[in-house]
Amino acid sequence: RIDIRVFKNVHVAQCPDVNGHAIKVNVYDTQGRKRFKRPLWLFWTGPADLDWRSFWRTYLFRFMIECVHQFSKNDLSWTAARLGYTEREERWSMLVMLAYWQLLLALPMARDAFMPWQKPQPLGRPLTPKRVQRDYWRIWQEIGTPAAPPKPRGYSPGRPRGFKPAPRPRYRVVYKS
Repeated sequence: RIDIRVFKNVHVAQCPDVNGHAIKVNVYDTQGRKRFKRPLWLFWTGPADLDWRSFWRTYLFRFMIECVHQFSKNDLSWTAARLGYTEREERWSMLVMLAYWQLLLALPMARDAFMPWQKPQPLGRPLTPKRVQRDYWRIWQEIGTPAAPPKPRGYSPGRPRGFKPAPRPRYRVVYKS
């Protein structure tokens, strides 16, 4: 059993011009006991004419989005790069998301590559992006590349003699109280 209470036209102190709805969700088991100690509080700023009985399930999609962010930060080194300029960091973010997309595209070809302390993934359940990433080297070797192998061309000429790159711009430190 699920108990849903909707408090319409609620304002938040930090943003008094934002009008929203506060939703309180309590979930009970078959014996009538609460499944969770605290209720789930949600805030909705969209239209008020919704099916509130099924609305709370959309919150579960937030979990998937948070998992993508955590995987991108921890395993794809999204926030590890310190590139210095906003444009470079935006390009890096696009590359990381493209790498994640490649893992999703490689999912049908991937085999379960689990660590010795992990259980294998149950049949019929898709692999996690981390397990696809572990098997990606095998997939990459199996697919190959359309590019020709690199040809040795000798030593690169390097920078011209006497060239000194300009120092990176320095910005003032902003102190806030």
